[in-house]
Amino acid sequence: MIPRISTQRGADEKGTVITVKNRTDRKTYRRITVFFCLFIVAGMIIVGRLIKYQLNDYEYYQSQVLGQLTTEMLVTPNRGDITDRNGVVLATNKTVYNVIISPFHIAKLNSENEKLNSDDIDSNDVYYEWKSEDGKAQYSGTRADELIATYLSYTPEVDRAEITERIGRTNRQYEVVKKNVEEVVNNRVQEFIKDFELKDQIYDQASNKRYYPYNNLASHVLGFTNSEGVGRDGIEAYYNNYLEGKGGKYVIAQDAKNDEMPFEFNSFIVPEENGYTVVSTIDTYIQSALENQLRQTYHDSMAGNRVTGIVLDIETGGILGM
Repeated sequence: MIPRISTQRGADEKGTVITVKNRTDRKTYRRITVFFCLFIVAGMIIVGRLIKYQLNDYEYYQSQVLGQLTTEMLVTPNRGDITDRNGVVLATNKTVYNVIISPFHIAKLNSENEKLNSDDIDSNDVYYEWKSEDGKAQYSGTRADELIATYLSYTPEVDRAEITERIGRTNRQYEVVKKNVEEVVNNRVQEFIKDFELKDQIYDQASNKRYYPYNNLASHVLGFTNSEGVGRDGIEAYYNNYLEGKGGKYVIAQDAKNDEMPFEFNSFIVPEENGYTVVSTIDTYIQSALENQLRQTYHDSMAGNRVTGIVLDIETGGILGM
């Protein structure tokens, strides 16, 4: 390789022309060339990786980002009814509610209240006062967490220590403090939320509780469900896949402060699919008469173990009572 030589001309004090030659040796030139090539290769690698992330891994990284921006809440489907052959409902659902708190928003409200109470403007001060109708529970003070813990330990009667422990999970927005709350009790909770403007701190979620209108009638045939709504015996268990339906979900987008984001992705719903109705061959009237007759027979005969009976439809073989 031929070394490069650059020439600079000048003059000294006497006017004599001086020529200075700057020589770049071979090693320096080689280093520059190598570094330039490495820079080009590194740039190509970076561009290649970016193309790969954009085209091949786009969905993966999008899901990772959305996972940090969104909060997902499950929507419980309605479990299907069980009826007798005439359409009389033997098993159905009763609407109940889960009472939920958001420890994150409770802590945020506490912080906001402290700032308002620490300034010099008296009109900004926050002070809570609540007292139950029977006078057994009350709270006076400035802390939202203590107000909420006091109320929920009274209605709907949740252990105070448990509520306090859940409120302390300040990085969470979804903590169920009470399940299967009846509508009357839930209405009182909603009034409390409205009175103290705590819609971000306490909220409810509708759910279903299995309900049998005829109580124990044909209970050994119908079976039952567990606390999660899954059939554990009888028709409830055998046809569980048809009765349970498919859950949906409600998703909201939030910013870094966990406030809802005001744009199109603010929320979307994946609708739930309710369970199917199962029509049995049981006849409610015949089943009731059969159970009464068997009960009487058991006592009259002083049976040592049990008595059983089955009533069949002679044309179809369907079980009308058992």
